[in-house]
Amino acid sequence: MKLKIILLFSFLIIPCFVFADGGMMIWPPDVYLDQSAQNAIVAWNGEEEIIILSNDIKGSASSTALRMVPLPSNPTEIKQGSFESFEKIVEIMNKKIEEVRDSWQTTGEGHKNVPAPGIEITFHKIIGAHDVTVVKINNLDYFLNWVKGFAKDKGFSLTYESECGKYHYSTCPEGCVRKCIPSCLTCEDCGGPGSCSGGKITKHKISSEFRAGVDSYLKRDIRYFVFDVISSKQGEESIKPLIYRFNSDSLYYPISISGASEISESRAKIRVFLIADSFSEADGSYWKFGGHFGYPVSLTKQELEEINEDIANLFSQDVEVRTFDYYGLLKNAKKDLVLFPASLWQRNLGLGSRGEDVKTLQKVLINEGVWDSEVEATGYFGIITQKALSQFQEKYKYQILKPMGLEKGTGYFGKETKEFFEKASLLSVVAKKQILVWSRNLSLGMRGEDVEELQRVLIAEKVWQRPDVEATGYFGLITNQAVIKFQEKHSSEILESVGLKKGTGFVGASTRSYLNK
Repeated sequence: MKLKIILLFSFLIIPCFVFADGGMMIWPPDVYLDQSAQNAIVAWNGEEEIIILSNDIKGSASSTALRMVPLPSNPTEIKQGSFESFEKIVEIMNKKIEEVRDSWQTTGEGHKNVPAPGIEITFHKIIGAHDVTVVKINNLDYFLNWVKGFAKDKGFSLTYESECGKYHYSTCPEGCVRKCIPSCLTCEDCGGPGSCSGGKITKHKISSEFRAGVDSYLKRDIRYFVFDVISSKQGEESIKPLIYRFNSDSLYYPISISGASEISESRAKIRVFLIADSFSEADGSYWKFGGHFGYPVSLTKQELEEINEDIANLFSQDVEVRTFDYYGLLKNAKKDLVLFPASLWQRNLGLGSRGEDVKTLQKVLINEGVWDSEVEATGYFGIITQKALSQFQEKYKYQILKPMGLEKGTGYFGKETKEFFEKASLLSVVAKKQILVWSRNLSLGMRGEDVEELQRVLIAEKVWQRPDVEATGYFGLITNQAVIKFQEKHSSEILESVGLKKGTGFVGASTRSYLNK
């Protein structure tokens, strides 16, 4: 624990952030543009997310960059933010980490909607140095043709020259010369040493990798792309942040779009501050994001307000923040940072299952790169899902299959796979915005929205004994038994106040008071 704290403290005290946050195209092509600092803060309350993005750009001449940010829903708001948000979160987190470290040492502890076949423009506005357009994609081919027209209207060329020398020998493109060390008969025998040379080659900004990257987003039902045209002067320039607000069923930050774009050969340092109600003790390493998750730090509502008022308004209570850091070639960052709450994975899933949890599972499989189909996430568990899940289980066989003595994936989302998802999740149970209060007593035979909400709480509290039964809104024997376990789990708050030791299964005044609190 001491090592984790000191490492995070030493990392946070250096104010460097994200060096890649979206696919980027640069014009004119002979201008060198260095993304000297890109900053990101991501806050999610279980239903709604805010991302604050900023760029410091250093150019060899005046230039224009187009950044693309895919989002899971149409943004409800895009506006200019402040650099102070980033300075404040670093200041507060450094202070928090130092306090924890000291404690450990002392205690041991514009345009209107324009519908078109294949795309819809849902937003356009000039915001400071940003010319922002939001496009909803309904058809991939139509969208790629639209991008060509968009670039032409802005005066951008879609071809550029690339130096062969910036590629690794193993990815040396056609038109360049691939060389190996003399002792190798073939490049594959080199095991690493080698070079790519031959001057310059002409490449297209809309490459096959870009097409595949966009297609992956569409299969996950991520259809809204923000086009942010940023004009840069010669020299170093700080571009004021943009704030994106949108609905999301997960804590989400797009990374793979960078690996599919023109900057994919760049070696980047990514830092993201993740803010949520709470994080579990899992370190996230199971997901093989290729990055490092920092130690969770608690922030008060007041401290959130110092960072950003919009983020503070997302939450009704104190929160936790963790950093995510990645360093490496962008083309190797092949998946997005997507975290679902552990409480989502409640039931076993197999052929014929339907529901939102099936659709979420499919999105995970697509993001993990094991989805071998043109079909999108549908919410129906068929042969395609079974095959992809088998590959996923084999990818993480030491955590899922080995404990059962298996080598091959089963394609069934059962106990071991479900536990893997629960343990690997960084998000513990997220407190949703309260949509009702428990105002009436509840017992056997009753129905209603309050019963259904009660059942969701019982499932999240892990006192629900039937993973194959979902929240139905009907108070039956399953609910009765779960209420008894819930009351005994929180006996000091519910039972002792009324002189009881055993749960009753009846949701009366003391149980309702605890639920509402």
